[in-house]
Amino acid sequence: MSSADGEQRILVALGLAAVVAASPVLFEVIRWIGIIYLAYLASKLVRSAFRTGGLTVSANKAKSQLRRGFVSALLNPKGMMIYVAILPQFMDNHGSVTMQAAILSATFISWCALIYTIIALMVSVMGSKVGVSDTRRRIVDGCAGGMILMAAGFMAAT
Repeated sequence: MSSADGEQRILVALGLAAVVAASPVLFEVIRWIGIIYLAYLASKLVRSAFRTGGLTVSANKAKSQLRRGFVSALLNPKGMMIYVAILPQFMDNHGSVTMQAAILSATFISWCALIYTIIALMVSVMGSKVGVSDTRRRIVDGCAGGMILMAAGFMAAT
């Protein structure tokens, strides 16, 4: 990828952010789509909490779960908000803006990868020592669904 391609991608991202910022209606549509999606996820978790049955993980589903996680992370609007709202505050007009954005992005991604790896390893160790019973799974699903539903309600109220 050449420097011009990188700069074009940044300008496209900034242009999309400017369109969303300039159009309150578009922002509200995107916000309500997010609220509805959160309510949908919460309902799936709450329904899962009421369902009995053990937790089974098969090797065939691992690839599909990894793909779903990647797509979810890629389409997460928080990522765009980090790049549009927070990272530009750490850039200056001296030097290449593209290089500064690349370094800041790489730093952000590295820290996220480190933190999520630590969390995954901790959960793995805890899961192997404690075990995952149906009751624990149901409690976690119910609590997670309730918290997501509260987040959707908070987003709708503000």
